[in-house]
Amino acid sequence: FSPSVAIQKHPGLQLGFTVRAGDPPGPWWLVIQRQLGPLYVDRIGFNSVETNGRVTEISLLFNGQLSLFGLTAAVDQLMITWNGGDILSISSWSVDLMGLAISADMAGVSLAGGLLKTADGGETSYVGMLMGRFAAYGLSVFGGYTNDGRGHASFFLFGAINGPIGGPPAFFLTGIGGGLGINRGLIIPDDISKFGTYPFIQALDPGAKPPAKPMDELHRLSAYFPHQMGNFWFAAGISFTCFSLIDGVAVVAVSFGNGLTIRPGGH
Repeated sequence: FSPSVAIQKHPGLQLGFTVRAGDPPGPWWLVIQRQLGPLYVDRIGFNSVETNGRVTEISLLFNGQLSLFGLTAAVDQLMITWNGGDILSISSWSVDLMGLAISADMAGVSLAGGLLKTADGGETSYVGMLMGRFAAYGLSVFGGYTNDGRGHASFFLFGAINGPIGGPPAFFLTGIGGGLGINRGLIIPDDISKFGTYPFIQALDPGAKPPAKPMDELHRLSAYFPHQMGNFWFAAGISFTCFSLIDGVAVVAVSFGNGLTIRPGGH
């Protein structure tokens, strides 16, 4: 994070100026990672847009979270932008937000959810999730949508419910779920120790609590299920107990496009 200002006047051209905080392109971030009472400041950022050697937009960005009475709200790239007009006119200012996540743990009810927007060139992606637990019951839903700006879109969705569904003591069903991906990749962890935090397993595990930091989970969803044209997948899974002594989660995912891949998983 290295702020700099340059003012230039070339013959026959208007006075131009640039404002940066590092090598282009921005935004440029300054890591804070400090707790200020109920407010946690992760990092603050700065961005500028130049047109013909003149700054046309200046933005201030904020990443952090606020915690009050068991409720936590986190924001990703909360942005206040000046578009180069009259600085005293409200029309010259705009506010944008790339991500919002909320988690709560109150009176035996645990909730976590949020929505994240990411933009990379002409590609815009949205990822969302909702997880809730109350006693032995739970609901988990997560999904995403991407448009690459060239008329190609992708989509994925997975949902699961938890509870005492029923069955014999040797195989008592405690959860069921399934989903699909259209023009989406399917990345499975190579490290088996990370299976417990994989979205499919976490959604079906009746003992799993909603993530304490749902914003981090939203970023992981984007990495697990990337935009990939021509690739499709289906997944289904169950959770169960055996004589109340063994708890198990089993998931099977089938991915096809450039070939066929079957991915079993369990926890």
